[in-house]
Amino acid sequence: MLARLSAALLGAVLFAGAAAAEDTTIKFTLGWKTQGSDAAFFYAKDNGFFKDEGLNVVIDQGEGSGATVTRVMSGAYDAGFGDINAIIQNASTRPADAPVMVYMMWNQPPFAIVAKNSSGINSIKDFEGHTLGGAQGTPTTRLLPVFVQKNGLEGEKIKVSNMAPNLQEPMLIKGDIDAALVFNITSYFNLVLNRQDPDKDFKWFSFGDYGLDLYSNGIMVSKKLLASNPKAVAGLVRAINKGVIAVGKDQNAGMKATAGPSSTSSSTGRSSITPMRTCSRSRVRIRSTVSARLRSFSPRASSSSSCRAPRSARAAIGKPRKEPTTPE
Repeated sequence: MLARLSAALLGAVLFAGAAAAEDTTIKFTLGWKTQGSDAAFFYAKDNGFFKDEGLNVVIDQGEGSGATVTRVMSGAYDAGFGDINAIIQNASTRPADAPVMVYMMWNQPPFAIVAKNSSGINSIKDFEGHTLGGAQGTPTTRLLPVFVQKNGLEGEKIKVSNMAPNLQEPMLIKGDIDAALVFNITSYFNLVLNRQDPDKDFKWFSFGDYGLDLYSNGIMVSKKLLASNPKAVAGLVRAINKGVIAVGKDQNAGMKATAGPSSTSSSTGRSSITPMRTCSRSRVRIRSTVSARLRSFSPRASSSSSCRAPRSARAAIGKPRKEPTTPE
């Protein structure tokens, strides 16, 4: 009887210890479909950085940087990679529910308008009288009125055609729209995969070059998670920051992490990456461009990294953001 009681007590102690050691699960949404800018997250996961912090981070693909905010606000996700401007917009109407940006990663905006060289658009004034294709709800489309006002354009002369994000580049190539409201790093690859030369055949008008000196994407968490488990939030930031630094030092490792192992399941968010072999004519350019994008991560003491634009999208080439001397 005593032996059985002792065994039962020992079992209870072991069970309690196992429960106490169980990792905290964080549901994390990407800003978009998997791309090179997500390398740090996958590197952190594959190399046990989250595990070391006592976290089980479940990564899902996103539907846009703005959608990250609504996903976190709804409670469907605990954290995600998304746009701070979308947080500000939602905080103006639902301040109690707006996520908290805890790690500012992109300190230069990827918002841009891309047009074919043959479109007749040579300056931002030329947007007047033309049709721009925009995905409703994306930061670039939402910020267009601000861009127009800031630069003294006549907004009533600019037509915006709403469309799904995956249709923007195909419709631009076909000539169904004159220009597209895009994230430059995403659109650049979409054009490459459509057998286009983004540098030679297209003009890029980056918002950062026309008065919109904005912060952009970073890691946001729900207010619920931050209040209930600040230790987990701190661990999430530490792990991702380690991933950013590692990818900055070894771009090949970053590319490998983004592509993921051959057995990768859809739950990790990596299954939809287009294999390089499906675009053999552009393979060399894709490899060099991926490497260039990954080199754009420049970890700083302030735990910040910059998102650099394509070579022809001039927003962030060799232009570090000037940090404010007084709090903003």
